[in-house]
Amino acid sequence: MKKSQNSYLAGTIFKQLLLKKNINAYRLGQQTGIDKTYLSKLTSGIIKKPGHDKLAKIAQVLELKPSQLHAIFTKPEIAAAELNIGEIKLTQQQLIQSSRQDWGEAPDGIVCYGRVAEMAILQQWLIQERSRVIILYGLNGIGKTTLAVHLAKQFQHEFDYIFWRSLWYAPSLEIILTEALGLTTRKQTSEAGVAQKISQLLFQLRQNRCLLIFDQIESILATGNTTQQYQTGYQVYGELFRQIAQLEHQSCLLIISNEKPQDLAILESASASIRSLQLQGLTTAADRLLEDKQLSEKELWHELITIYRGHPLALKIVATTIKELFNSSISEFLRQNTFFLGDLKFLIERQYRRLSDAERTLVCTLAKENQLVSISQLQAEPNLLMNCSEIIWLLDCLKRRSLLETIQENNQTWYTLQPIVKKYLNFYG
Repeated sequence: MKKSQNSYLAGTIFKQLLLKKNINAYRLGQQTGIDKTYLSKLTSGIIKKPGHDKLAKIAQVLELKPSQLHAIFTKPEIAAAELNIGEIKLTQQQLIQSSRQDWGEAPDGIVCYGRVAEMAILQQWLIQERSRVIILYGLNGIGKTTLAVHLAKQFQHEFDYIFWRSLWYAPSLEIILTEALGLTTRKQTSEAGVAQKISQLLFQLRQNRCLLIFDQIESILATGNTTQQYQTGYQVYGELFRQIAQLEHQSCLLIISNEKPQDLAILESASASIRSLQLQGLTTAADRLLEDKQLSEKELWHELITIYRGHPLALKIVATTIKELFNSSISEFLRQNTFFLGDLKFLIERQYRRLSDAERTLVCTLAKENQLVSISQLQAEPNLLMNCSEIIWLLDCLKRRSLLETIQENNQTWYTLQPIVKKYLNFYG
């Protein structure tokens, strides 16, 4: 068995071991202090085996000897038999997939609540229309990455290659291109320049049906107080996106971000095969999330969901707090009359810090409004001192940054902040 296939088998057996021990990667990460991305790579076979310290921590949680856990990654078939996991053999299709898929930092073992309508839309664009670029954007914690994993896993058989990368640490495009070409060509391309590697990748996108997934691309986008669209040194990403969007091929680039890139927003249209979907909060599916958290007082679930507008991460955080500090009593929590965000506060704060000074001024003005406002009403605000064109430009920026809601009533467009952002600013701003 080839090394890549052996790693894939070891990851599969490790995943089965977690199921047998009734623990998922998220809980394992909490109990060991090991990053969930690292654990996801371990279960998918991308990381061949954990280091000594991590191995010891994982073995302790799983109530195994370190040598038993080590055997899974060195002699997987023998270890599976000794641990009574059962015989696991990879089918020919799995062997092919293991050599043609690189899931990078894609999380594993996470639950996707609801999203039936969104999945139908994305399936239409990805499979039926074969869109070249799909942008999935929305607030931090709204469930973009979870939905993208669910989508890619469900339709992985439609693609010759799948390549997932997080841009959280802002890797250079040269590194990303080298890794993508290493998957699709099985050749080392380190001698070529970035422009040549882009051309080589486009050739592969024409020859094969590939799904490229770039997560957290806001890390390479410029912040508000600048006229450029990408961070200094990362403008070449924009060139790659433009070529994938405009040149003919049979593949798809799925972009996941808090913000919709302006250059792609300008190109977006059905005829151009460039689509975008802004993800909103959960509706009825949020009930299942609270049920999984084992909260009591089901009659108050709707009130809690409404307060947090179905934001999945906010609901997970507050439900955990209610369970641990208020003995699962929602009513006792609600009597505190507070708006608790936990760690989500820092994620929203990070988005807020990316705004320009003018955007912050407008955001703070919108946060103080108790009702929907129109552009003419914003023009009348004494603290804005902005003309109509400036306000329209800023509203467009806030919409692309997932911070603004637009509502059509009586042939008029009205504006307000995303509810969770508004409450954050009023509580912490």
